[in-house]
Amino acid sequence: MSGGAALPVETLHAFERHFDTTILEGWGLSETSPVAYFNHPDAMRKAGSIGTPIGGIRMCVLGEDGREVAGGEVGELAVHGHNVMKGYWRQPAATAAVLSDGWFRTGDLSRPTSTRGTSGW
Repeated sequence: MSGGAALPVETLHAFERHFDTTILEGWGLSETSPVAYFNHPDAMRKAGSIGTPIGGIRMCVLGEDGREVAGGEVGELAVHGHNVMKGYWRQPAATAAVLSDGWFRTGDLSRPTSTRGTSGW
């Protein structure tokens, strides 16, 4: 398993060949307790991506104007679901800066490959 940014495809394939194993990439952070996307072992995976959402999670990519970008465009990754934090302890201003209507703005840049909630990233 590899967490964080997607591995370069060449690195992923070289590791899998050398160790005769499969790497399953995923993504999350403390505010999403701790995983939100994952290349599931029983689904078709896309090397070099962070996978698809875990159950109950919706994600979208937002432009600088706060609106969802079209597929293929780069923007800020936002997450909504049961795993998203309620807020930062005793830091209402910091919480308000990243949470809106249950959507957590991660600060991470991403490019969606499909539509909201079902796409790979």
